[in-house]
Amino acid sequence: MGCYDSFVAIPPIECPFCGKPVLREFQTKDFNCELCAFKIGDKVKFYNTVAEDGEYIVYESCKYCGAWVEAQVVIEDSIFIRFEQVGKFKSHKSECIERIEDDGDNRIFIFKGGGKSIGQSLKFLDKQED
Repeated sequence: MGCYDSFVAIPPIECPFCGKPVLREFQTKDFNCELCAFKIGDKVKFYNTVAEDGEYIVYESCKYCGAWVEAQVVIEDSIFIRFEQVGKFKSHKSECIERIEDDGDNRIFIFKGGGKSIGQSLKFLDKQED
């Protein structure tokens, strides 16, 4: 089992914050998390199931400005039809970052209120007590 599944935008979607066309691989954990990647027109199927019709929330991080971006993917007849409602996810990183550290290999974002994120990862780690 993988960590997520992806929906790929070809061509990339523009970031709603900086306008750069860099949003390419939106991720979700709403399905089987088999590290599958789907583009518009693909049948959304996994090892032993197909996706139910509906709208699903997916996420991507802008490589230029660092904004967290949320979108919806629409699935009809188990086919990935389109992206819609691309917009802000929670808050722009610059609004919630307390400081950025560098351990030599990764950028570590320390957020106001506790959490931290390594690199461009969506995985937040619990605040560690000393």
